[in-house]
Amino acid sequence: MNLQQKIVTAWLFLTLALCVHMVLENIEAIHFKPSESVNTEQQAKTAQIKKKKNQQKSSNTKVEKPINIKDNSKNNMKNVLRIKNLLVLVLPLIFGFVSALYTKTWFKWLAFIYAILFVLLNFAHAGEQIALGANNFTQVLLLLFVAGINVALIVFLNKWRKLI
Repeated sequence: MNLQQKIVTAWLFLTLALCVHMVLENIEAIHFKPSESVNTEQQAKTAQIKKKKNQQKSSNTKVEKPINIKDNSKNNMKNVLRIKNLLVLVLPLIFGFVSALYTKTWFKWLAFIYAILFVLLNFAHAGEQIALGANNFTQVLLLLFVAGINVALIVFLNKWRKLI
């Protein structure tokens, strides 16, 4: 396997491992009890909804208005998640594809710098999981695996960058 193929493979494994991380994170959020702060907020919303229903029943009106509990955050969280997905999942795929076809020096430098920033993010996120108590050792091992792939990718990109 030549150097360019190793780089493309590393980008793909990096993206695949991060997809697995996100799936595991979502499965955990679905199957396990939310934290106390989330639970308290949900209880407050439920109490508010019950109070409104009781007020509607006591007013003896025939027309019941639907209760709208939609959050009016103007999709800020959706945009943050979209940007995160772009930077963490889509860009590595793009770098992997372009690495197979394009060998210009500026692109090699761009991929190298992005990989360095990405490994810093990976180590920070793994450290965050460990600092939070590392209850989910699967996630910690997966994040350390992602960081390891990223370190290998940096080594490959550095060798590729130095080639003429």
